[in-house]
This record gives sequence, structure tokens and C-alpha cells, in this order.
Amino acid sequence: MRRKDREITDFKDIIQLISSIKVIRLGLIDDDVPYIVPLNFGFHVKNDKITFYFHSALKGRKIDILTKHPKVCFEMDTDHQLVEGDIACDSTFDFASVMGLGDISFIEDPLLKIEALDFLMGHQSKHTTFKYSPTDLKQVLLYKLEVTEISGKRHLIKN
Repeated sequence: MRRKDREITDFKDIIQLISSIKVIRLGLIDDDVPYIVPLNFGFHVKNDKITFYFHSALKGRKIDILTKHPKVCFEMDTDHQLVEGDIACDSTFDFASVMGLGDISFIEDPLLKIEALDFLMGHQSKHTTFKYSPTDLKQVLLYKLEVTEISGKRHLIKN
């Protein structure tokens, strides 16, 4: 990272930042063409390893790509605010972001699907318990991203 003064080095700070964000962007490669997709997510941390969870329809371009190329990059960001200077080039922008790399795998086991949905719904919702019908579990594809590299960056002028 070029700007070390903006790097978030504490793992707990990165987790706190992730906790405040609702949308992650996955960067995929469709043969030789980049493809980016925003997704709602849930996550779990165990032994300082982060796993993100996603759901989608059973078929589609994203699923076709992930089946062929499960290595992905990701990005999420928050705290956006323009800080205007007296002249345009004196302006700056507040933000916080997390980026990284990881590997996607699909979740087939019904109990693991429920666990993944619980992480996802728990992150997105104010509720703490959830119910899923057998039909719901058959009609949704669940997959996870096991993070292999992660970094955070923050630039905050205004509070």
C-alpha cells in the first residue's frame, strides 16, 4: 500500500469496518474479460480467518464464471464524503475500504446452507433467528468466499 498512513493494520478494526457495510463487490474473470458484481453478504470470523457468504439464483453468468474460475478479488467501502477545499485541487474525499482475494466454493449440504443463510441474514437484518422452508433451500444457491488476503484503508478528515 502506497499510503501507509491510511492503512488499517488492526484486524479488529477491519472486522468492525466489514460489520458496518452491507454490500461487497466481487471481481471475476470471464475468460479474459473482467466482470464485477455487487452482492449482499454475511460473514464469519474464526481463528482470524474471514469467510463471506452469498446467495443467488441457481443459474446465471456469475455462477458460470465462478464454476470455471473460483479465485476472486473483492472490495467494499463506506464513509464517503467530499471534503471541499477553496480550490478544486485542495478537495479530498473521506472513505474507508476493505479489499482482498479469496477462493469461492459452493455449499451443498442442507445444514451448512442454513448456517450460511443465518450468517447472511444476521448481517443484513435486525433479527436474530430465521426459518427456511425446504423449498427455499432447494431454490437458492449458497456459496462462500474464504479470504486469503485482506487489507483496509481509511481516509477521514471530517468527523
